[in-house]
Amino acid sequence: MNLHSRQFGPTLKNSNMTSEGYKNIVNHAKEHIAAGDIFQIVLSQRFERRTFADPFEVYRALRTVNPSPYLTYLQARGCILVASSPEILMSAKKKKIINRPLAGTCRRGKTSVEDQMLEEQLLDDEKQCAEHIMLVDLGRNDVGKAESQLLSCIHGTKPPVSRVN
Repeated sequence: MNLHSRQFGPTLKNSNMTSEGYKNIVNHAKEHIAAGDIFQIVLSQRFERRTFADPFEVYRALRTVNPSPYLTYLQARGCILVASSPEILMSAKKKKIINRPLAGTCRRGKTSVEDQMLEEQLLDDEKQCAEHIMLVDLGRNDVGKAESQLLSCIHGTKPPVSRVN
């Protein structure tokens, strides 16, 4: 792996929005939170930079510096995506949907005693417990919506009740 800085091209970075535009979406999000429309939102902006680096070499470097369990290299017409996440947002295996949010969890201990201590600390942390419950509920809601849409496609109408395993 040979990723010298000269391979990456100029350091000019372009955002997909202005500073004022970002402030506007923050204020808009605050209004929605205050109104109770949403519980949590992740606001972001994209920065782009042209590079001469080989995308697969960037992926390999990312695997080295950030050995995340969920790394992606996707090459499609006109687009190459390199991504890394410590969290599985959702997966489907044998007709079961798995949702495992990281928030409200912690690392495993090196011993069973440390495991027990970490578990007790986590269960005593109201913020972590609330965040985990919220994300599990949001995931359950997303699964319900996806199932409802899938059944709608299969049967031609939306079912009155949706059951999620």
